[in-house]
Amino acid sequence: MKEINEVKKDLRELKKLTHASRAIESAVKTHLARIKTLKNLPSSERISTLISKEEELLKSLNTLGKIEDAQLLENKYMEAIMSLDPTDKTIALNTYINGVPYWKTGIELGFSEEGVRKRITKIIKKIALSL
Repeated sequence: MKEINEVKKDLRELKKLTHASRAIESAVKTHLARIKTLKNLPSSERISTLISKEEELLKSLNTLGKIEDAQLLENKYMEAIMSLDPTDKTIALNTYINGVPYWKTGIELGFSEEGVRKRITKIIKKIALSL
């Protein structure tokens, strides 16, 4: 059995990594679109410099590193989360992985925010016991 605080810490880290991966993915799309637009403009030294800067920005984004870190944590916990009953699974995925606020998850499932908070405590214990 894992310590409950360790499970909470890992799931919070997974949420951060998931969010970072999505943000990086969005940034990559934006920079690729800028490069495509710049390449369609008449060639000049200024345009070449801007393209180079955009390409450097793309290289600096640690896309694969964030995705790999998230996958390691996800692999560690996903089997335990998927073995939960459907409501608990939704709460765990929404609140911990996807970062949906407790109140929104509560509305979706017909619980109060406090009800979701209490349930997530039990869910974390279930996950800790299954690891």
